Amino acid sequence: MYEKFPIEGKWWLPDTPNNAVAGRLEYSEQSGPKLVLLGTLESQSKHGLDLHEYQIILGRTHEVSEITLMGCKGTGSHGTLGGETAKETYRPTVMFLGKHFTTQNEIQFKEIYADITHLNTWADFRAITHQYEDNTDIIRATRLPSRNLTDCEGYSLRVFASLENSLDDYSSKVVQSTSLVCSFKNPTPLIEYWPVLRDFQNLLSILVDQPCFPSEIYGIPPNDVRRVTIIRRMAFHKPSKALHPLELLLPLDKMGDRATELIRNWLQKASILRPIHNLALGTIYNESIYAENRFLSITQALESYHRRIKGGNDRPLAEHQARLTTILNAAPAEHKDWLNLKLSHSNEPHLKKRLESLCAQFPNYSRMINERTPDFLTRVVKTRHYLTHFDENNKKGSFASSELYFPSEKLRILFWICMLTEIGYSNTEAETIALNHYEFARILKFN
Repeated sequence: MYEKFPIEGKWWLPDTPNNAVAGRLEYSEQSGPKLVLLGTLESQSKHGLDLHEYQIILGRTHEVSEITLMGCKGTGSHGTLGGETAKETYRPTVMFLGKHFTTQNEIQFKEIYADITHLNTWADFRAITHQYEDNTDIIRATRLPSRNLTDCEGYSLRVFASLENSLDDYSSKVVQSTSLVCSFKNPTPLIEYWPVLRDFQNLLSILVDQPCFPSEIYGIPPNDVRRVTIIRRMAFHKPSKALHPLELLLPLDKMGDRATELIRNWLQKASILRPIHNLALGTIYNESIYAENRFLSITQALESYHRRIKGGNDRPLAEHQARLTTILNAAPAEHKDWLNLKLSHSNEPHLKKRLESLCAQFPNYSRMINERTPDFLTRVVKTRHYLTHFDENNKKGSFASSELYFPSEKLRILFWICMLTEIGYSNTEAETIALNHYEFARILKFN
């Protein structure tokens, strides 16, 4: 798909189709789409050379007959002396190849397909088989039915395997790809699809224990059968290596008949869990993150998870309120407001207590981290405090920067186990899934 760019054509506003301007559409994963026009979409007397923004710009090229650019923000505009010629540059947020939408309200879809890295391996559809019979290599490509994943309010998800083949006199190539298909019960604006895709992407990244990214996305508009390719700026990433099924934390077939319920649980809890797992998953999506930032992000994710999901206070509320009243009554009147502010969060469990509470749910995990480092949680807390405040009192006993990789990984494993419980596994089941993963077991046993 991306090898088409750059492409040249004519571009215009929906209200002024007769004022088409020549220009070039560029795209890269790092910077996203960019439109460079050799002229102006509106008269310079109206806008001058000021930067402006258009909801929709339409285009037509030799390669693609209909293109819609949405959310086009002007980033550059200049002309020659006398204003005879001018050049404008726009940065669209999303582009649609294959259909003209004249307003943002028209941009709705009944189905959206997304190819996501490692989805093929996780779903483990075997559409291509290879056999050797009677001195003959036999390659069979079978068109497989889709598999329903789950139904939610307003939409359903399924995985769908497709085959592409090329054949000539001397070679044959068959490529299988697996897409996540989101089918809406009613035509739905694109903006409502992005959170669904992101939440499933995050779940898939946990289940395969590798960063997963959408690679190609296309949608089917209402009352239409045409595929509309949807392209927006993606977080830059290097293509991950292909995974063997045994490398996955939890492939689809191991979820069994519970897959529908487990995936639905994740999506239904997304509004609560999203800020938390975004923190944790940022540590694997961004492979170049500093070790200190990685450690702080995963520690914050665990602390936030405990506070938001597990809750709890250091003391019962009535007991704590009585304690506060006693302390404030004993304080001089001029210091009461200051003291009351300082004590406003005094019933919050501290970080170590939160981590201990999480670890207590998973005794085998706790035993393994304490066998290697008996004071592991104490050192984690000291390290978090030191990296947050750079207080020399916490430096002693903390992990050095060069030591942070494995403590961060051990905390990430704890977070992954917690996420497995959130989708519906029991504490014992979630812990067993994680500790049976060869990479997690290696980290916990030998580091």
